Amino acid sequence: MGRMDAHLASWTINVSVGVYALSLLLPIGLPRLRVRWSRDGFLLVVLMVALELLGHRRAEAVVGLSLVGGSAWMLVRSRRISARLGAAWLLRWREESALIVDAPFRGQWKASGCGPNAAKNHHLAAPDQWFAIDWVRVDGETFGSEILSPVDGVVAHVEDGHADLPSRRSPRKPTMRSPAGNYASIRLEAAGRPPAFVLLCHLKEGSLRVAAGESVRAGSLLGLCGNSGNTTVPHLHIHAQDQPQVAIGRARGMPFRFREESGENWIAPGAVIAA
Repeated sequence: MGRMDAHLASWTINVSVGVYALSLLLPIGLPRLRVRWSRDGFLLVVLMVALELLGHRRAEAVVGLSLVGGSAWMLVRSRRISARLGAAWLLRWREESALIVDAPFRGQWKASGCGPNAAKNHHLAAPDQWFAIDWVRVDGETFGSEILSPVDGVVAHVEDGHADLPSRRSPRKPTMRSPAGNYASIRLEAAGRPPAFVLLCHLKEGSLRVAAGESVRAGSLLGLCGNSGNTTVPHLHIHAQDQPQVAIGRARGMPFRFREESGENWIAPGAVIAA
């Protein structure tokens, strides 16, 4: 019986840890669910190791099955949520007329965190940022790059004074004082539609060159790209919404596309724009 228990424990550890690792690597899990499950699953792995050392192999097998079940639950739930959000995203993109904006930078920049796939677009967790896009320079010189107004309009709000933070692998807590960091909001008015506000976030501390109430033209210098707010690495976050200031979960995001892009499709993760 002891040999059978040892064999069962060995099999359970190998399979359950393998399934757990696979659940975190597959591009299915939603970012928030994946982060939460990586923590909870790790605690189960630690418990399995402790039970193995104590010789409680049947209890260890039960924990291992819990690890497998939790991994499956995370993937199935992610799939369902992703399908629901993706369908809603596509419906709004097709039914609403997208704002046309210019590229807010010069040079070659690559997109991420965008599109209808919730596993690749963490912004789908907040309705104000549904159509947001994160941009980094292809040459790696993102920090300090000039950020330009993508539209003709009036500066609705400016926020500065947030320190640029060192790069890190995991995002900071979204409950911080200003998740957007330093940012500028530009009011855009187009005939036949309500006012829209284009927000450009995570700018460099002290770099903003505009003030609220100031008129700007597309291509006007707003500030420099930084790493302020809830961000892991220097990048430019841009999205359009129906309110002038950051209002996570309370504003309504609006679809937009860049004039430099041909066609009516959205920008996919990994797409590069040269401006």
